[in-house]
Amino acid sequence: MPVGAALRPRAMSSSHLNYEYGPLWERVMRTLTSEIGDGSLSPGDRLPAESALMARFGCSRHTVRRALSELERLGMLRIEQGRGAFVHDTAIHYRLSRRVTHSSNLIREGRRPSSQILETETRPSDEETARGLAIAPGTLVRSITSLSFADDIPISVSENLIEAAQWPEIELSKGALLRMSQIYAAMGNPTYRRLSTVILSRAPRADEARHLEQPVSRWVVVTKKVDAGPDGTPICYGVTVWSADRVQFVIDPEDP
Repeated sequence: MPVGAALRPRAMSSSHLNYEYGPLWERVMRTLTSEIGDGSLSPGDRLPAESALMARFGCSRHTVRRALSELERLGMLRIEQGRGAFVHDTAIHYRLSRRVTHSSNLIREGRRPSSQILETETRPSDEETARGLAIAPGTLVRSITSLSFADDIPISVSENLIEAAQWPEIELSKGALLRMSQIYAAMGNPTYRRLSTVILSRAPRADEARHLEQPVSRWVVVTKKVDAGPDGTPICYGVTVWSADRVQFVIDPEDP
């Protein structure tokens, strides 16, 4: 069954529009985003007419249109000429299985996957990473942080960590397309399987919210995974922060 669908951000009433930061169109957008997140506005619902939104928020038509346009860009609304704005069901059904691959999940949903590398570094492993990779704490690991998109809409920020001694002879440039399966293959693991996935939820950090183009008040889903090579040895520990409004997880005990 889908996991994460019930992880909705808290509702924000129109009285919260008295925030003293951000332009008015962003405040309108945040309120509508929260109402979509908490179910006050359901997939397929038509939003009130522009005149009604202007009266509700005490703003101009330009402000309303700017907010709706941004929500459409983020994939939360679809605007139909002559009919109005409708809540768009953008949730991606993301399968978690023993041989899950990010790109195939999105392609199966009819989405175009893409990604960019934000940062790479080599550093000593902390206890959590060391436990996931079955190495001693302090062992050097290679960290790769990337931002993933579905149809140019950001859906997740990931950090993948691999023991530095196991890192293959390849270089990654910031902004490059990232495919972990290619890195695994270069490590001598043409096939791999998921050993474990832990799912939790929390409020995003400021940098995570910025990358996901969402307010910090909207919660995220976090997955922590361990991938292993054919012999069962852990090869990668990863932490991914997902936009809870854009992705629903489906637990699949069988391989796709």
